[in-house]
Amino acid sequence: SLSFAVFGAGNHDWAQTYQRVPRLIDATLEKKGAKRLLGLGEGDAGGNSFLESFNEWEEDLWEVLAKEYNIKTKGSSALPKIDLQLVGTPTDRAAILRQPDSRLGLVVENKLLTAPGAPAKRHIEFELPDGMTYQAGDYLAILPLNPPEYVRRVLARFTYSYSIIEIMLNASGPTTLPTGRPVGVSEVSSGFVEIGQVVTKRNISTLLEYTSDPTTRSNLESILNNYNLKEGNPQTSMLDLLEKYPNINLPFSVFIASLPTMRLRQYSISSSPLWNPTRVTLTFGVISHGQFLGVASNYLANLRGGDRIQMVVRPSAKAFHPPSDPSVPMVLFAAGSGMAPFRGFLQERAMQAQAGRQVAKSTLFFGCRMPDEDYLYADNELAEWSKLGVVELRPAFSRAPERSEGNKYVQHRIWADRTLVRQYFDKGAKFYTCGGSQIAIGIRETFIRIIGEHFGKEQAEDIFKRIQSERYATDVFG
Repeated sequence: SLSFAVFGAGNHDWAQTYQRVPRLIDATLEKKGAKRLLGLGEGDAGGNSFLESFNEWEEDLWEVLAKEYNIKTKGSSALPKIDLQLVGTPTDRAAILRQPDSRLGLVVENKLLTAPGAPAKRHIEFELPDGMTYQAGDYLAILPLNPPEYVRRVLARFTYSYSIIEIMLNASGPTTLPTGRPVGVSEVSSGFVEIGQVVTKRNISTLLEYTSDPTTRSNLESILNNYNLKEGNPQTSMLDLLEKYPNINLPFSVFIASLPTMRLRQYSISSSPLWNPTRVTLTFGVISHGQFLGVASNYLANLRGGDRIQMVVRPSAKAFHPPSDPSVPMVLFAAGSGMAPFRGFLQERAMQAQAGRQVAKSTLFFGCRMPDEDYLYADNELAEWSKLGVVELRPAFSRAPERSEGNKYVQHRIWADRTLVRQYFDKGAKFYTCGGSQIAIGIRETFIRIIGEHFGKEQAEDIFKRIQSERYATDVFG
């Protein structure tokens, strides 16, 4: 008889088809009499806990498989056995991490866009590796290093110092750690594992194996028994628990074997190849909440001109590019660092206009806090492109709504200017949204509401579904 367990990967931005195929497979297998091992798992690539959702589901799956097939397991025994001995020289990190298509690009400049005291947004420019190309709307994936503060905390917790520069790792199974050759302790901690990754149930079980103190065991067991990824602290890491409970005698080799492999991070490119085909820019927010530091954003923030980093261009969804015909108008909805791809879109239109092509005027609806604090690119490029006739600007300032015609958030500005939005809709414009998931939901609801003013709510939903694949594209994060 057939046994099954299904985990579905999808993106909630595609609401019509989200999890449709995994749910169909799951229901069909059950209907046909197959034996269910575990409830349907679902991961949302458009959210901020995709990997955590899978890790939690996977841990439950291994527990079920162990019971079903009488397999005896013991916590960290499932981890590759890593032996460590002190010994030195750097390794090819990208190859070891199985990212062979990433290559070294060069930092040209890195500057702060926001006022002092405001949440930091930065602009960074790179020279691409030879032969690497891109389109406006694509992503640049970068291979970061952990923040130096994370590395310092690891070395302190395991009583290493930077003077111990050489260790040798040997693994009994597949691993993406640098094995069989000398490597620095700080290098392993910095570049090969996700130190700040949210702690998993498997991690907690591993910590329990190396805990003899009754109070610590009781506390860890309580955390394990009440573990809920959605309701728990999404920023608690394995390192946080090791620092909180110093009597856990976890070896460094087990610690690094317990952590996920360092992975590439994707950022929307904020430039157009018509500006410069060999260079790209990124526009990004720097994430920092107490001890929690965004790995990639802090890495990028600390780069300087002349630095080299591993990178690769990744294509975006087919619909998330400027129309090939520049006479098709665009309506752009964004907030915060969601500005990134739209700077590239508008830069492309500006270059086309300067080359003498007929370019339709587009409109940018943009939400931020204050006009003199975080209205990105407003005083230079956006002002210039507005004078050129490429774009009309419709901002919303959450902390100064009186300076944006009484509109606090971007969806408020869209609704206030719904006559304009409706005119664009009738002209066949393409609509784009980039920003956090909650902002994207609010914009979508406002857009459908505008359509519904004329066609009614039910018909508006149907119209939106019809145009979604060709005229309404989204790039949502968080």
